[in-house]
Amino acid sequence: MFDQRLKAKTKRKQDGATLALILSCAAVLIMCLLAIFSLIQIFTGSDRTRNAVENGTLNIAKHVMDIKVDPNDTYSDCVDTNGKIGLSNMNRVWGKALLINANDEAMIQDQLSSGNDISNAELAYQDAQFINDGLYKHVTDANHLQTYFDQLMLGKNNKHSLDNLPQTAMVYRGDESNLQVSKQQIATLSKQTPSGGSTTFEEMSTAGRMKGYHPIRVNNKQFAFLTFHNNEMPHLIDGKYFIQNTNAANPITGIKHALPNAYMGTGSINNITSSASAVANPQQNYAASIPHAFLVISFQNTADWYVNNNKVTETTYNTNPKEYWGVQDYKLPCNGLLDGYATLGKEYVKIDSETKVTNPISLWTELTRLPQDQFKLAMTSLMQRVQEINPSYTFDQMQKMLDKQNFTDDNQYVIYPTYKSSDYTDPQIQCAPFSTGSFPSWLQKNNPSDGSTKPGEKGTYKGKSSSRQIVMDPSGNQSKNKKKCKMKPPTADISSKTEWQPATGYQQNLGQLNIKHLTEVRFRSDDQ
Repeated sequence: MFDQRLKAKTKRKQDGATLALILSCAAVLIMCLLAIFSLIQIFTGSDRTRNAVENGTLNIAKHVMDIKVDPNDTYSDCVDTNGKIGLSNMNRVWGKALLINANDEAMIQDQLSSGNDISNAELAYQDAQFINDGLYKHVTDANHLQTYFDQLMLGKNNKHSLDNLPQTAMVYRGDESNLQVSKQQIATLSKQTPSGGSTTFEEMSTAGRMKGYHPIRVNNKQFAFLTFHNNEMPHLIDGKYFIQNTNAANPITGIKHALPNAYMGTGSINNITSSASAVANPQQNYAASIPHAFLVISFQNTADWYVNNNKVTETTYNTNPKEYWGVQDYKLPCNGLLDGYATLGKEYVKIDSETKVTNPISLWTELTRLPQDQFKLAMTSLMQRVQEINPSYTFDQMQKMLDKQNFTDDNQYVIYPTYKSSDYTDPQIQCAPFSTGSFPSWLQKNNPSDGSTKPGEKGTYKGKSSSRQIVMDPSGNQSKNKKKCKMKPPTADISSKTEWQPATGYQQNLGQLNIKHLTEVRFRSDDQ
């Protein structure tokens, strides 16, 4: 009996323990489920926050290109199709400033500075810095960036914002920018190794483009371009790499307000915080150039008149052949009076061998008649400067253009570009007479060169004029005393000087090529 009661009591204790164990297990299971549910919520919320912040930051990187400022007069030719300047074309502004300063540095090296060029180069730099600083203020403005970030909220009930002002950085330092450049364009580099610590072309460029965020020194000034990889979309980048390339962590030497190409955004959803970094890219390339620019080719013709090696007078003549009476009533040793004339300007025309019709020659023909060293100076100077307008312009194109332009009554001719695109990216190089040409409204052809002229050496010109003479007796009749007043055949020989007067391009003028013809008309008595 006692054993039965003991067994029953033991059974009840075992049942209670089992129930307690079951309840404990159930509680543990419930807690685990709750923990798993909480983790799922956390992970889901974390993913949602991360995705939202990444999308918001990418939206900044995409739309920061929409932030733009107005140009000043100096850089009105570096605008986009809307007439503005933003991150996409700011490299274009600095590229023009660099070309102007390279021109000035070369002029100083060649001792062709007038002083005005130095002031203009400084103004070009200051004008570019002014645009840069204005744009910097906007592209780092939290109000702009907040708007772009908030455009990609995941839902109306999801509250997330930039908890801190977005950070900016300059990433991919030393890689290519979106500004194409050639060595020939940079005057101080196209001739010799730059002096005064200026950066070499190999140091300033990579794969035919200016290096981004790489200090470049030209004309004692520091330049830095934004890095934009070619054919690359805006994309996320590593946050640690971003921090390493902020201006606070790694400033670019000598550069004030370096414009950023990368952004870091930080946001929260339901107290879950995340950060993301993204790099911008306009996917737009430009060529370094001075779009609104021109050159002048000037012809100056002088005739020196001699009788028996004595200079009698000096006159000028134009490019249309004409008779000039340079010597009149000149008393000869024979007591006769000499009237001498010459047809000057014949070097600028050609006579058809069959029809005998006189036609003007082309500018190209004129250049080819210069002595070899003068021809080289002319073409080297013109080509270098024209390639600052259109870097892809070739020697053959220059020859064809100059060969199409014949001489007119004008002694000056303008080489200039025309454009169909509103952002001035499709230059077509033209040539027209200074006085009668039809020029674009922006062209200020009367702006002079801001450099000095290096005197040229006289050389033999491949062209001829002709001269005639009449000897009169004191009574005014043609002399009949041929033995007493016999004259040698007169001569009219032409020599030339070619001089280059460079300019910076700050006021559009890139330089003037001066070609001077000197015709020496000589009359000599037979006994001289």
